[in-house]
Amino acid sequence: MLTAVPEATSHRRTWQAEATLAEIAATQGGVISRRQAFGAGLGRDSIRRRLRAGRWSRVHAGVYAVAPSRPTLHRVWAGLLYAGADAVASHHTAAWLDGFAHEPAEIEVTIPERRRVRPVAGIRVYRSIAIESRRHPSRIPPRTRVEDTVLDLAERADHVGDMVAVVSWACRERLTTAERIAVVAAGRKKFRNRPELAAVLEDVASGTLAVLEHLYLTLVERAHGLPAGLRQVGIGRGLRTEYRDVYYRGFGLVVELDGAVGHSADADRSRDMRRDNADVLAGQLVLRFMFADVARRPCVVAAQVLLALGQRGWDGRPRRCGPACQLDVD
Repeated sequence: MLTAVPEATSHRRTWQAEATLAEIAATQGGVISRRQAFGAGLGRDSIRRRLRAGRWSRVHAGVYAVAPSRPTLHRVWAGLLYAGADAVASHHTAAWLDGFAHEPAEIEVTIPERRRVRPVAGIRVYRSIAIESRRHPSRIPPRTRVEDTVLDLAERADHVGDMVAVVSWACRERLTTAERIAVVAAGRKKFRNRPELAAVLEDVASGTLAVLEHLYLTLVERAHGLPAGLRQVGIGRGLRTEYRDVYYRGFGLVVELDGAVGHSADADRSRDMRRDNADVLAGQLVLRFMFADVARRPCVVAAQVLLALGQRGWDGRPRRCGPACQLDVD
């Protein structure tokens, strides 16, 4: 009877340790670190027994999966725990967590410049001397602030279109604004794509909130000397406000731009048709272009917009975008 007390105490401590780790894992995508297991009261032998029994599985060195979770969130937490307590999710991983990027193929984390982490498959580690100021103060999993995430991705962009995509997506989701991104960018002494970023931020601030809209602005409108349209203009329809991609105020011309994704379903086509019909009945002229029209045949698009503007009173002087331009300006 006396010898049962230590055994009962040991079982109770083990149960308490597992309960503590279950709570931690529930907030960490089903994974824990070896340090956390030690802190809860388990020793190396206890960890080995759980691994041999298949109750836990090793994800990375010192990181264990102990409960089911969403696969990507599981990988994010595993990467953070592997990289250390001061690591934050960054780049595409942080953007995905905040809702303005697709699921990342690999987990990207940033750690302080002074530390080193052994490379491991599936995790890309960056180092930064400014990680503390770029860490979001409250979001879990730990990640960079939205503005810093946008800038990290914009700096790595190989094409302006990639930069437009990340900036416009974050702003379209109302997670930040072009003005706030510009303020944070000004505080970075080094930034590889600063001139391109400034131009993109100016366009986004004026209402260009998608890659296709930016292409229309640069390849069609500006390149051919057309008047500046208004972006994302709200038009009241009863109790609703509907937004138009480009609106040439004073000429009653609406230009709608259909991206490659999101306009194929019957419900989307029906919605677009109702909106176009309502605009026409209200006296507006509606032109609708697909991604391929704007990206591959901008001169043809410009010619149609120019014709519509001319019919409605615009007497400005368009221009050819280059020697091979198909626009007739004579």
